[in-house]
Amino acid sequence: MSPVQIRLSTLLISIISKVSARGGPASGCGVERSPEEGDVTSSTLVLSTYMDLEEEIRKIKERNSRVETDKAWETSQTRIIFLSVITYVLVTLVLCVIHNERPFVYSLIPTLGYFISMQSLPFIKKWWVKRRSN
Repeated sequence: MSPVQIRLSTLLISIISKVSARGGPASGCGVERSPEEGDVTSSTLVLSTYMDLEEEIRKIKERNSRVETDKAWETSQTRIIFLSVITYVLVTLVLCVIHNERPFVYSLIPTLGYFISMQSLPFIKKWWVKRRSN
């Protein structure tokens, strides 16, 4: 079961327990107490349950949206290029500080290594997923 299914199942079980504890239809007695006695009626409980489910669904959709946005950023070319530029600048600075004879050229090595590794990851991921699913 997925985490979403588990949460919804747990929510439904708690709702059934509440109805049962209050003498509602799930308890088998078929008698509904009046609101004057301090109990919640079945229709109010169903409305509350419906609102709880809507809230859970809203939260799940918000989370999915955040996850999709994070995934899009993780795989974006903008991120890869930005990190490559930062890598080049930082390595160049370090090589200048240690008085390397060709810091601008030697900084290309780790930068290109990072860039190439990021370009090959989608292919490696597809291979890994295919191998894992078999």
